[in-house]
Amino acid sequence: MTNQMKIRVFGQALIRLLVVIFRFTSTERHSRFRLNLKIMRIQLDEMVRNTRYIREKFSRILKVAYSDSVVLLSGERDTEKVYISELIHALSDRDKAAFISLDCSAGSFDPDHPEEYADKPDIEDLWPSLRRQALGGSVFIDGIDCLNRRGQFYLKSILEKEQTNLRRREALNLPTIRFILGGSDDLGARVCEGTFLPELYYTMMVIEIVIPPIRDRRDDIIPLARMILNSSPGGIGFAFDLEAKEVLVSYDWPGNFDELKGVLDQAIKESQDGWITGRSLINKIGQNFRPPEALNNFCVAKITS
Repeated sequence: MTNQMKIRVFGQALIRLLVVIFRFTSTERHSRFRLNLKIMRIQLDEMVRNTRYIREKFSRILKVAYSDSVVLLSGERDTEKVYISELIHALSDRDKAAFISLDCSAGSFDPDHPEEYADKPDIEDLWPSLRRQALGGSVFIDGIDCLNRRGQFYLKSILEKEQTNLRRREALNLPTIRFILGGSDDLGARVCEGTFLPELYYTMMVIEIVIPPIRDRRDDIIPLARMILNSSPGGIGFAFDLEAKEVLVSYDWPGNFDELKGVLDQAIKESQDGWITGRSLINKIGQNFRPPEALNNFCVAKITS
């Protein structure tokens, strides 16, 4: 082979290599660009930008979003589990498909009041139709700690069946389902007590994200309250007076995010001048309002923000 032929072969090989590198970097740039767009879209949301807990957990939530593993969101009832499950779905590759939410606590069986359960559909009744809607997307099942024994066994069978079929369906390019579960923060203790199925507990404990009650992260209460105002059709442009901010960070909010939203929704409807006052919040909270003395210094430092 002459030197000219060697140069030509080397040049052709170099061009092929450059094409491969360009295609790889272009694909990588495109994927990074799409990911950045998603992050930018989510970061525009006030809860992500202003809530310390979400900011601290954002990198973990992002990693979880690109996994197909079962995720457990544990914490007290009515914390932001639904919001975080929607955030996981929105950041994932499933964001164009359906997001289905099911609250098992709405149909939990109370042996002392069986008549209240008679007309409530349970997970066995709902799952066949929900599964068809959820293919390719995500399913959030909240209140799993409220499932009776039969419901726990049924949920365990669903998870095992879907996880077993996951790789096979992916290989055939068929749609799969991502499961996000919500439960109380004492599931481990309930396993020891014998009131929660151990097999279900260990099946869903692949990835756990613990959501503390908002009374344990008082820095987040006013940003959450502002987010509720701005996301409410009638609350845009509303503001809190100084006393209202003090009430917000002083109260323990035993009903967590849902109670905060309910109180603010009522206050918005009754406000005449676009201001949410401390007196109006205390009236909505009622006799439960007892500002802890230990929080006085905290309130003085924080309510001016």
